[in-house]
Amino acid sequence: MIEVLVSLVILAIGILGLASLQLYSMKNSQNAYWRSIASDLANDLADRIRTNRSPKQTTIEGGVMKDEKSAIIPFPPDYARIACTANSSGVFTCNWISGYTAPANTAGTNLAMSDLANWMQLAASSLPVGSTGGAIVCRDNDLSNEPASSGPSLDPAAADFSTKTGCLAPTAAKFAEAPYVIKIWWQEQEVNATSDGKSTAVLQYFATPI
Repeated sequence: MIEVLVSLVILAIGILGLASLQLYSMKNSQNAYWRSIASDLANDLADRIRTNRSPKQTTIEGGVMKDEKSAIIPFPPDYARIACTANSSGVFTCNWISGYTAPANTAGTNLAMSDLANWMQLAASSLPVGSTGGAIVCRDNDLSNEPASSGPSLDPAAADFSTKTGCLAPTAAKFAEAPYVIKIWWQEQEVNATSDGKSTAVLQYFATPI
């Protein structure tokens, strides 16, 4: 009888181990899935930004851009100077940051604002962003600058923009020369290591330069 009981205990421990391994595998698969969604979203916005600018070789002379034949071509819109907000229904609208006026020869500004609003809407509906996640395009020269866990700031002119996103503010010294960076962060549920077994939202981060 004792041998049977010992065998049952060993079998139960083995089954629990297999269940734990299965749970760990499912969690990693889910994490990989969310990361692939974030990568697809980043590629989508990168393509939109590249499309909304001239493919010609240009030089800047006297404050205007010129092609190889010295013909004036319009400036592309500066996506890093666009602020976005979401209403109570979660619908995004985007516009230039306060105090900024695009150069007179800038083209595609309405398309840029519409694209960015639609993209943020897509990110919010594709990932579990919750109250502290979000998606943004900004200027940054260090991809390790992760956003804060207190919630996103989608207005580059806000005082806490750099703190909450890890991006450069438009007033930063190296803002103009820094590359575009797409940052996406979302919440994933993980089980606590404590005995209560409750789950908590862990902020995950994905970033890529354009």
